[in-house]
Amino acid sequence: MWDAFRGQVNGLCGGAEAGFLFLLTGLHTGQVGLRVEWHEKEPPLGGQWEEAVEASLRPMGPRAVLAEWADEGAYSLDLPHTDHRVRYCATGMQAGRCRDTVAEGDLRDRYLLQFWPAAPTRDAVLRQSTSIAAYWHGWARELPPPPTKEEKAVAVAAQEQARQAQLHKSRLAQETRIWGGRLPTLRRLRDLKGSVCGLWRFDADLVENLGRCHEEQLRRVARHAARAAGRRVGLERADWISAALHALDRGQPLPEPFDDLGRLHERMHADDSLRPHYRGRLAVMPQEAAPVPQVPTPAPPIAASAAAQPVTASVSSPPRRATVAAADSTPRGLNGLAPLSRTLNVTDALPAPETHLVDRVEPLRNVGVALPPGAALSSEARASLLQAATDPNAPAILSYLAAGVVPAAACPDPLQAACDALFGAVRVFGPDWPALLDGVRTLLSTGS
Repeated sequence: MWDAFRGQVNGLCGGAEAGFLFLLTGLHTGQVGLRVEWHEKEPPLGGQWEEAVEASLRPMGPRAVLAEWADEGAYSLDLPHTDHRVRYCATGMQAGRCRDTVAEGDLRDRYLLQFWPAAPTRDAVLRQSTSIAAYWHGWARELPPPPTKEEKAVAVAAQEQARQAQLHKSRLAQETRIWGGRLPTLRRLRDLKGSVCGLWRFDADLVENLGRCHEEQLRRVARHAARAAGRRVGLERADWISAALHALDRGQPLPEPFDDLGRLHERMHADDSLRPHYRGRLAVMPQEAAPVPQVPTPAPPIAASAAAQPVTASVSSPPRRATVAAADSTPRGLNGLAPLSRTLNVTDALPAPETHLVDRVEPLRNVGVALPPGAALSSEARASLLQAATDPNAPAILSYLAAGVVPAAACPDPLQAACDALFGAVRVFGPDWPALLDGVRTLLSTGS
């Protein structure tokens, strides 16, 4: 309202803001009569009007709207998109001010709003008859002058600078949460994709060290992770997997079927030399990792399956464990598989027991394996992964996860390869992951 009248002599029709008019009435609460007219040229001023003022307006677009106070109603005006002179006339304004509030249908003051094409010029008071109109004219003339174009530009620039600063602050806070409360000092680590955030939560100092390593050191770490994961689950019993590891050592392209995870898992499933498949516990994020973000209260209802009763979500202790309490009061947990490429939030529906977990949340992405939905895992392997995802103490068939570390180690980006392969090996090593990372530190310090 104040900006609409700055620099004007009239206080009834504010046109100081480009594209807008602000109209005042004598009545405070209730209805007034208003007629809107458009003329081809300036119309005569009728003698029945006690107050009359003029201002200029150019609509901001092809559609002009007359809006009631507090957006209680809006009316489209067929107003040409050009410069207009505007005349605002009133009668009964003093009576409306004295009445203040009227019931519906009791019209005390009436108004006329007229438009005609004309070049913009200063506003003017054509007629003044009442004390309430004089009050508003005086109020408008005492307002500080409107800002200049230069001052407006400075203000807009300051607002944009503040907006960008707040945006940067929000993004930094979000990124810090993703990294578990501590950001890497190296920009190349923060820009890295894949599983680097997951590995960071296991050993941030080691990841910082990896960020400073040269390419050959990183390739050595990636190869070490692939071989360690393979030995852990007995993959070297298969000659074709050993051949892929040798190709990785020589920096050669991996042979088929390592170029396609679906066919890789199909061949593993058909290879009797890999049976029995290795079972073990997945590595769980350390306790000092950042806790799961708090779920807003109350949580929206969710369902565990199409036939299940609604369930509610809550966050429990220790950190990285989100529990979902169903209608039967049986707790179900999600172990810390972050960072998920498609995170299973506690506000999501948990997969039903018969659902293939890899089709639901793609868990193998978190061990350096970009497993697409429908990859050829055996039903036994799928069931074990589902159980491990809902119970961190349950053993899972880890052979498929370990095999996926091999193509992860062959990534063209050496830092990406080292982080993804090492994170995959960490998950395969389960509770023994500290020994794996100690071995990597020794490898980096001795070069052997």
